[in-house]
Amino acid sequence: MLLSYSWLKELVRLPARVRVEDVAKRLSLSTVEVEGIRQEGADLENIVVGVIKKIEPHPNADRLSVTQVDTGGKSLLTIVCGGSNLRVGQRVAVACVGARVRWHGEGELVELAPATIRGVASEGMICASTEIGLGERFPLKNEKEILDISDISARAGTPLTEVLGLGQSAILEIDNKSLSNRPDLWGYTGIAREVSALFKAPLAFKVPPAIKKGKGITLHVSVQDTIACPRYTAVALKGVKVVPSPAWMQERLHASGVRPINAIVDVTNYVMLEIGQPMHAFDYDAIKDARGTVEIVVRPAKQGEEFTTLDGHKHTLHDKMLLIANKTRAVAIAGVMGGDLSAVADTTHTIILESANFNARSIRRTSNTLSLRTESSARFEKSLDPTQAEWGLCRAVELYKRLFPSAEIASIVADSYSKKAKSLVIALDEAVLQKKLGIKIPLKDARQILERLGFVVRVHGTRPHGQIRSKSLRITVPSFRMRDVNVPEDLTEEIVRIYGYEHIKAALPKTQMLAPAPAPLHTLARVLKTRMAYDNKFHEAVTYAFVRASALIALGLKPEKHLMLSRPLSEERPYVATTIAANLLEAVEKNQHGSGRVALFEVAPVFLPEYLKQGVDDGTGGRLPYQPLHFGCVYSDKNETHAFAYVRDSLESVFGAAGYDLKFKKAQEGARWWRAGAAVDIWCAEKKVGYCAVLGRHAQGLFGINHETVAAEIDLSLVAKTNLRVKSYHVPSPFPAVTRDVALVMDQSVQYADVQETLSHAHVLVKNVELFDSYHGEHVGAGKKSLAFHILYQSNERTLTAEEADATHKELIAKVVHTYKAQVR
Repeated sequence: MLLSYSWLKELVRLPARVRVEDVAKRLSLSTVEVEGIRQEGADLENIVVGVIKKIEPHPNADRLSVTQVDTGGKSLLTIVCGGSNLRVGQRVAVACVGARVRWHGEGELVELAPATIRGVASEGMICASTEIGLGERFPLKNEKEILDISDISARAGTPLTEVLGLGQSAILEIDNKSLSNRPDLWGYTGIAREVSALFKAPLAFKVPPAIKKGKGITLHVSVQDTIACPRYTAVALKGVKVVPSPAWMQERLHASGVRPINAIVDVTNYVMLEIGQPMHAFDYDAIKDARGTVEIVVRPAKQGEEFTTLDGHKHTLHDKMLLIANKTRAVAIAGVMGGDLSAVADTTHTIILESANFNARSIRRTSNTLSLRTESSARFEKSLDPTQAEWGLCRAVELYKRLFPSAEIASIVADSYSKKAKSLVIALDEAVLQKKLGIKIPLKDARQILERLGFVVRVHGTRPHGQIRSKSLRITVPSFRMRDVNVPEDLTEEIVRIYGYEHIKAALPKTQMLAPAPAPLHTLARVLKTRMAYDNKFHEAVTYAFVRASALIALGLKPEKHLMLSRPLSEERPYVATTIAANLLEAVEKNQHGSGRVALFEVAPVFLPEYLKQGVDDGTGGRLPYQPLHFGCVYSDKNETHAFAYVRDSLESVFGAAGYDLKFKKAQEGARWWRAGAAVDIWCAEKKVGYCAVLGRHAQGLFGINHETVAAEIDLSLVAKTNLRVKSYHVPSPFPAVTRDVALVMDQSVQYADVQETLSHAHVLVKNVELFDSYHGEHVGAGKKSLAFHILYQSNERTLTAEEADATHKELIAKVVHTYKAQVR
C-alpha cells in the first residue's frame, strides 16, 4: 500500500516539527510496518521539459532522427531519437547528461553520458514514459512512442517534477500483510486516526453531509443473499460527464499507485483510497429498463453462467459467487469487478453509484477461483464495516458535486441493510490494566488514547479489585473496530501500543525453575530413534497414517473393521492405520530396487476403533479413537542369511539401552501373513507388547517384495507403563574369559530364545551366549535345524583353566541335548 504524506497531512494536523521519518517510525512500532520512504520524482533529477525545434533524418540510420531541442539553455541540444511520434513544436521530457534512465524501460537506472550514435553526437535523450518511471501515469500506445506533454503549458527547461507536481511529497510504502487484521487501515482516514493518536494531533476530516432525496429516476434494490451482502446502498446522479479529473485528484491517485481514468471513475477510486470503501459507478443508460427504472438485484450466480468483466475477460461462474444484476442480465461480479456492458462510457451523463458491503469469505473465494485480484476485492476480503457503505456514498456524492456543480441527485438513496450490528461495550478496570502491562498508565492518558482512536469512553466509578478499589472504564467500540477489538485484552493492547512499548522496562520474569515431569514414553521414543539409526543403521521412515485396502487385505485384516475417512487426502488411502507394518512393507517394495538392503523403522501412533472408549472427547460429544504409540521396523537384505536374528538382536539392544528388557517367546497365535514357525511374541515385564516375524511367501508376493523380509511392531504405550530396569553397577572380572563354540541340531519347532535362555542360566560361569549361525537344509535332515553359539565363560575369582572351561562346556551341552533332544554337529 502506497501512502502520500501530503495527502495524509491534510487529514490530520501534525505539528511542523514532525517529519515523515518520525511518522514512519511511530507507525512501524505501533500499527503497521512501513517498509520504506521514497520521495516523489526522486529519480527525475536533470530531466526537464524540452521543445523540439527541428527534425532531420539520421544520415546513417533509417529509423533514427536527429533533432534540435530547446531545453532553456543558450543553445539548442542535438539529440538522436528513434521515437515514432516526433514532431516540430512538441513538448517532450528530455534527460540531460547526468540524468538516470532505464534503457527501453527495462533494467536498472543508468546515468546518461554524452554519446555518439551512428556517427552523430547526441547530447541527451528524449524519453519514453517507461524510461523515466512514468509508465503507469502515461501508458505507451506503441513501443517506440516518446512521452508527449504538449498539453501541459510549461517553458522549456522547467524541471519535469515541477510540471507534473512531483517532488512535493514523500511516499510511505506499507506492507499489506501488516494490515490484514485491520480493515479500517485500508484508507487514509484510518491511518490518519492512528497518527492523530500517536502525535496527539487533531483530525482534519469530517463526516460528509447526508444525501438529500432526489427525483426523476425510480431506483429499487433487492438482496437475495443477505449473508453474502449485508448491506447495499445506491443512488442515481445526473449531470456528470466523462472528462479528466482535476490535477490535484490525479496527483493523489498517482501517488497512491492508482492510474487516473476519468472524473467519474476517479472519484470512486479516490473514495476507496480515502476511507477504504470500494465504490462502483454504472452507466444509467446501460442498466435501466424500458421505463427508465433501475432494478438492482444482488443474487447468486447461476451454475455455469458466463460474465465478461471490464478487462474484457470472460469468466464462467458457479452458484457460490455473488452478482449485481438488473432484471435481464448481470452487470458486475460483486466486490470484484464490474462488467463491460455497464461501464462508464464517453456518452455517460447519469450514473448509478454503488456503495456496498460484502461477506469477506465470499469475495475471497470468488477472487481466488477466478484469479481476479482487484483493489476492491483486497479490501472486501478484510471484513469491512457495513456502516462505512453509507459514508462512502455520501463522500462520493460530495466530490461529484465539487467537480460538477450542476450535478443533481436523481433518486432516493436505496439502502438494503439486513441486520445492524449491536454496539459493543467493554469494561476495563485500572487495576487489571496495570496488572496486564506491568506498568501504571494514568487512567486519564488511557482514556485520551482510546478517544483519539475513535472509542467512546466514560468513567464508571470505582470497583473492588482484590484488596483495593480501582476505577473502571466503560468503552464503546466504534463499528470500524468491532472486527479486531472484542475483549479487555484488545483494549489493553490499543492503549500500550500508542503509549509506547519503549516505556515498558525489560525485566526477566520471576519464576521457579522446575525439572520437567518424567515422560517415559517420549524418552523411550527418542532413545529408540537414536539407537536404531546410529547403532543399527536403520533409516527412519515417515509415512501417512492412511492405508490402502489392498495392504490391509495382504496382512489378513478386514478394511471394514478400520475407521474410514469421510474426505480422504487420496481415494487410494481412505482407511486409518491400525498397524505400522502395512505402510512400512509398501516402503520396502518401493526402495528394494535401488538398494539390496532395506532397513526402515518408524515411531508413530495407530488408531484403534475397537477402543473408542479409551479415546478422548472430540469436543462435539463424540470420541476419538485410542491412539497408542507404536514402534515398527522392517528389514530386507538379499545378502543376509540371518535377517531374523539381526532384527531380534537390534530390538534387544535398543530397548535394553532405553532400560527395558524384552523377552522373545514362541508365537501362540500366528497372523496369516507370518511364515509358519518364523515368528515370536515380544514380552516386556510379563506383558505381551508386540511381535517379530518373517513375511510369508504369499504376503511377500502381494506386496511385491523380492527378498526375505522381517517385520516387527511393538506397542510403546504398553512398554512405557512397565518399570524401567534398575540400573546397577557390576565390577567387571579382572580375570580373562574363555570362549567355546557349539553347533546343535534340533527340531525346527524349538525356539532359539528358549535355547539361549537355557544356556545362559545353566551355569554360574556362563557370562554371554551369542547365536552366530542358523541353518536348515539337507545336511541336517527334514524338520531339523542347526543353531551355532559362541559361549563366554568367566570367573570373578580366578583364571579358568582349559580343563575347567571344557568341563563346564561339556556340562552345558549335555543339559541342552537332554532338554531339547538335540545332537552335537
